[in-house]
Amino acid sequence: MEKYFKNNEPKVNSYDNGIILPSKIVDNGPMWGLGGACDSDNNFISDSLYDGGWATHGGYYSWKNETYVDEDVIYIGVFFQHWGHFLIDLSTRFWCIDEIKSKCPNVKIAIVGDEYPSGNNLRLFELLGIDESHIVHIEKPTRFKRVFVPTQGFKSCEWYTDKHIAMFDLITKNALDENIDFSRVKNLKKVYFSRRSLGKARYSEFGEEFFENIFVENGFVSVAPEKLSLEEQIYIWNNADEIACINGTIPLNVVFSKNKNLKLTVLNKTSISHENPYILLQFREIKADFIDVYKEPFKNYPKSLGEGPYFLGNPKNFIEYCNKSKLKYNFSFKTKLWFIKEKIKYYIAVSKIKEKTRNVLRKLIPKALIRKIRGY
Repeated sequence: MEKYFKNNEPKVNSYDNGIILPSKIVDNGPMWGLGGACDSDNNFISDSLYDGGWATHGGYYSWKNETYVDEDVIYIGVFFQHWGHFLIDLSTRFWCIDEIKSKCPNVKIAIVGDEYPSGNNLRLFELLGIDESHIVHIEKPTRFKRVFVPTQGFKSCEWYTDKHIAMFDLITKNALDENIDFSRVKNLKKVYFSRRSLGKARYSEFGEEFFENIFVENGFVSVAPEKLSLEEQIYIWNNADEIACINGTIPLNVVFSKNKNLKLTVLNKTSISHENPYILLQFREIKADFIDVYKEPFKNYPKSLGEGPYFLGNPKNFIEYCNKSKLKYNFSFKTKLWFIKEKIKYYIAVSKIKEKTRNVLRKLIPKALIRKIRGY
């Protein structure tokens, strides 16, 4: 039995006159807030809870005023603009969309949260057959003629189901079957997906340029995925011979790949375990080389997979990989000086975080207590 595969199929129940509650952040509550769906008697529907392990959403709260809309909707949960979370956490109920639409063509999609889909996030909905006009953003308690509530088809870091795979198969099929001009990416066979154009990465990730340049020197084309359409990215993941990237959001796009011969190289930027790529690689039957290139001189930094800062300052394992893969590289005295400069940038980034923490503590802790702790 495959390690991550869950044989139990997800289900969907419908509730006449059901109500959807928007997200509501509360102290000591779920990370992404309370909210979800209730039945006609205002009993909370437990299947509308989201359980992502480390992150959760949903729960009952009382309300006074509500709106009624005479339409059928599918409750798919919380949404916010983050591509990695979108693929892993926020798409877990999408498996039922095509199935319900075949029976209820006018059904709409109900989302909660502070943000609305745009860019490639919106395009993914469209590739599932959901027009933007059929996305309902719930901002106040809203009762509907009928509410479909599906269970999760995937759980972050733990398991996946056949129906979750089928949903991504459909997205991939629609992306590649459409009459789209792929001329910008059609001839890309060896691709390095770079993070260096991302604003956040510029100030929290240090050292990637060295690894990127080596791939480029060996015939890879460096591509910033955020500058491509979703269809172009899906095309690359299905037609390239080799792809290399930093671990994080980028390798999660293997979920769209049906290219079992793909050679994938993933550079680990932190010691913190990232289980989700392994789950997606398993259900796509694709193998990958994971190479540790990080250095973590400070305890508790990075604080999480997505927070940083990160120092990609350990080229030793990568050089061994280059020798094994017959990739040419140049590691000179000048390269060592460059890594020292990147290390200084990393130290500055960490010190800024520490200073912010100290400033917050200064505001929270009374001066008299600080003097007592210091002994004067």
